[in-house]
Amino acid sequence: MIPQSRALAAVRDGLAVVCAGLGAGFVVTGIASVVYRPRGHVGSPLDWLRIAGYLLAMAVGAPLHVRTGVDHGELRLVPLTITAVLVVVAVRRGRRRGNGVVCALTAALVVGLVSLAAGSRLTSYGHGLRLHYSAPALTAAIGAAAVVGLSYALAGRARGGGWARATAGALRGAAVVAAVAALTAVGVSAWKFPASTLGAAPGLLGDGAAWLGGFALGGRLDADLSSPIPFLSGNLGIGLITGGAWPWAYALVVVPFAAAVAAGRRQQRDAPPEVRPWAEFGRAVVVNAMLWFGLSVASRLRFSGRLGADVLSGSAGLDVWSTVFVAALWGGVSAIAGLAPEPGIRCRWWCSSR
Repeated sequence: MIPQSRALAAVRDGLAVVCAGLGAGFVVTGIASVVYRPRGHVGSPLDWLRIAGYLLAMAVGAPLHVRTGVDHGELRLVPLTITAVLVVVAVRRGRRRGNGVVCALTAALVVGLVSLAAGSRLTSYGHGLRLHYSAPALTAAIGAAAVVGLSYALAGRARGGGWARATAGALRGAAVVAAVAALTAVGVSAWKFPASTLGAAPGLLGDGAAWLGGFALGGRLDADLSSPIPFLSGNLGIGLITGGAWPWAYALVVVPFAAAVAAGRRQQRDAPPEVRPWAEFGRAVVVNAMLWFGLSVASRLRFSGRLGADVLSGSAGLDVWSTVFVAALWGGVSAIAGLAPEPGIRCRWWCSSR
């Protein structure tokens, strides 16, 4: 039997996590509407809340369905800005050791209900956008249970240990890469694009940081398009290792190197005096590879649909396997950077490898 106090606390935590994600989506939508002003109108708070519901569902992996008459389409893109809010709030709440199952079920129920309620037309932007939007409630509920439940449960169990140190280090390194990438993306957007488009920056900040961050690590950015128009079909891609990148882009290697140093130092913080260097190395490689696998899959834009007699489909973003490979290499560099400042560890590692 679950103690009633723990169950109620987990229910409150699940509600708090979902409300935080919904609130973040509402703010992001409001900023975008006020800046962009589609059709000269900023929309209504009710429509902002509906769009926040779509963003919440997409943040846990559900697709967005769009339909107008017989034309229809599906868009898959995880708004990592909203997902980050969900994960951070779930981790902070989970440190109190509530019940992860109850929290996950609460989040799943609320996100499913929000997805059902959000399906509608947006009527307040000018004369109304003649598109019907929806997100599958069941998919959103399952995704919410996985994202919120895992974050909540793992936060309550992560208390020291080698894997916890490796995860903390990987997150520190990813934060350094993401921060520089986000600042770069915003700067380039402000320089290259009209000011009216900057309203979308808060919502796309997480995905933009993942794209540019993975590219800085050495991963490949690619696009695969299929349409009846020949010049809008085919494969495109660039990468620091695979080629096609601009010469100045190779200066970005400074960013993952600084991130590897920060990650390695964080990984070795509070480590016991007798650490096992090769174990630390292996954990750093595995955790970094898993982290960037998730980021590259989540941040990839996928779309498909039918417009009249034409069928369109495509995807764009980080190539998963090249990004995972270079992330694993940088994970090894971070472990070496963290262990190298300790002369005793360096000696034991060097001597044991001979």
